[in-house]
Amino acid sequence: MPGKDYYQMCREGIGRAVEIQDHDGKRHRGVIERVDRRGVYLKPLSQAGPDEDDRYGNSYLWGAPFFAPCFFPFASIFALTFLPFFW
Repeated sequence: MPGKDYYQMCREGIGRAVEIQDHDGKRHRGVIERVDRRGVYLKPLSQAGPDEDDRYGNSYLWGAPFFAPCFFPFASIFALTFLPFFW
């Protein structure tokens, strides 16, 4: 799917949970926070604590999770799926 189609899908899906698979096969789950012409910003769904495996690039400030949005350029997206619910 061309990047232009992903752009439109993401614009319409702001605030919805998605799973993005990149060209390396990694899957990233999050809520679409914002979209620009270069890519999509996800707020990670992970609620992992500081001692748990944190696959979404979250940072921790003074022991509290700080969920920085993750940026994914449209060119790196292989597949985009809207999720029906949070888990």
